[in-house]
Amino acid sequence: MSSEHKIPNGVKFAFGGLSGMGATLFVHYQALLVIMFLGFYLYDYIKEFKTKLCIIRYAKYFQNP
Repeated sequence: MSSEHKIPNGVKFAFGGLSGMGATLFVHYQALLVIMFLGFYLYDYIKEFKTKLCIIRYAKYFQNP
């Protein structure tokens, strides 16, 4: 018998799944916060844009350097 211990596949699967879901939740909420703050910052300018794509395209001009 070998003295090396193997990690069961179920534990690997659970750890990988939980880490993936955790990363997704973190990135998702971070993106929501950025969009929310960008929306508040651009609130005065939103009426000038026709679509959300225009807001995204011109958002870089309204960000702080």
